[in-house]
Amino acid sequence: MKKLMLIAAAVTIVGGVFAQCSDPEVTNCSLVYDFKASLKTTVGKAYSGDCEDLCYRATGSKSFKGYIYACTCDCTNFMSGATFYLYDKKSDTELFGSPMWQFLSAIGKNSTDAEGFVYFGGYGGTLFAAGHGKFDDAGLLKSMSGDLAGYLNPPYCSAQCSDGELAVAYPACSWQEVSGIPTPAFGSWSIKYNKSLSSKYSQGLWVPPYAYTNGNEG
Repeated sequence: MKKLMLIAAAVTIVGGVFAQCSDPEVTNCSLVYDFKASLKTTVGKAYSGDCEDLCYRATGSKSFKGYIYACTCDCTNFMSGATFYLYDKKSDTELFGSPMWQFLSAIGKNSTDAEGFVYFGGYGGTLFAAGHGKFDDAGLLKSMSGDLAGYLNPPYCSAQCSDGELAVAYPACSWQEVSGIPTPAFGSWSIKYNKSLSSKYSQGLWVPPYAYTNGNEG
C-alpha cells in the first residue's frame, strides 16, 4: 500500500524565492481547501409586538463557505495544525478553529480512495464530520465529503427591537427559559483542494479570511 503522504505536487515553484506564509514561518509548500457545510439548526426569531417580547428559537438552516488552510504540506502537521474558517452570510455567523483529524486513511483497490473522521472545534461551536474522498497518485488528498453533526453557539435575533438578543430555549427537565445553551446542528460537508490558492498562499500572495493561527484578520 502506498505510504500516506500529503505533498503539494501541484504547487508551482518559481525562482526559488518564497515569501512568508504565516509569520514567522517561511514556507515553500502550503495546502488550501475550499470548505462547505450545509446545516440544519435553529435560528432566532422575535415575536411581533413591543420590544419586551422574547427572541425564540425556530428550526432553520445555515449554509457555510470557507477554507481549510495550512502553511505546510507535512501530513502530521496538516492533520493537527491546520486552520478552518467558515462563514454564513445570511446570519452573519463565523466558525473558526483548528481541525483535528482522528484518522485519514487511503483505502480501495489502488489505495486512492480516502476515508476520514475530523473534529472541527473552536469559536462558534463544535462539529464532528465523517466522509469518503479521493487521493491523487502522489498521495495528495483531493476531495472529501460526508455527514457531520454537533452544536453551535445559540442563535440570536437581529430584529429592530431585539438586536443581538440570544434566542431562548426551554430545557425539558425544568422548562425555565435559558438563552445561553448551544443549539444542535447536523448536515453535510465537503472539501476540495484549491490548487491556485495553495500556490498563492505558499508565496505570500493570499491572505486567509481569518488568519487564526497568528491573530490577524484578512
